[in-house]
Amino acid sequence: MIIVGGEGGIPKERINGHRQILASSSEIFKAMLYGPFIEGSKRELTIPNIEPDIMRALLKFIYTGNVNVEVEKIVNIIKAVDQYCIRGAREEFEKAALYYID
Repeated sequence: MIIVGGEGGIPKERINGHRQILASSSEIFKAMLYGPFIEGSKRELTIPNIEPDIMRALLKFIYTGNVNVEVEKIVNIIKAVDQYCIRGAREEFEKAALYYID
């Protein structure tokens, strides 16, 4: 379970996700979920600074490798990708951004 939002007026939302898949996609998620952090002992991962629709786009990429996003969200998605070091995502989302620019 991932809890996103709750910061800066973003409403909290719960989104389902698998710990193993998140951990395999990012060393940051791996440390949060399996390291000495509080999230490792809970069944929830709290990410207050990411909007729910951005997290859903990231999860879609993590689970499928597909990039299908709205142009106005691409910058926030790339910021989240960089913050959580999601493997292979930056290149794919940059390709999507370039597609919109062309």
